[in-house]
Amino acid sequence: MPPRASASLRAAFAAFDADGSGSLTIDELREILSRPLEKTRGRPLLNEKQIKLFLRLFDEDRNGTLEIDEFIAGWDHPEW
Repeated sequence: MPPRASASLRAAFAAFDADGSGSLTIDELREILSRPLEKTRGRPLLNEKQIKLFLRLFDEDRNGTLEIDEFIAGWDHPEW
């Protein structure tokens, strides 16, 4: 991943991590990823089913949250 992309994903992660815990919960993911976006013509980036799938696929340590490395790996995954 290019350094600039990594920096922007790290900044996004920090902004999404509402409680500053260093990990993203399903609620934090839902809050960000279900917002209607202008670039998606007012539709959410991901729906509820996709948000749960994203967490399930990329939560490598199976603790129910995404840490920064898991978040970056998931976002950079070619199928997303």
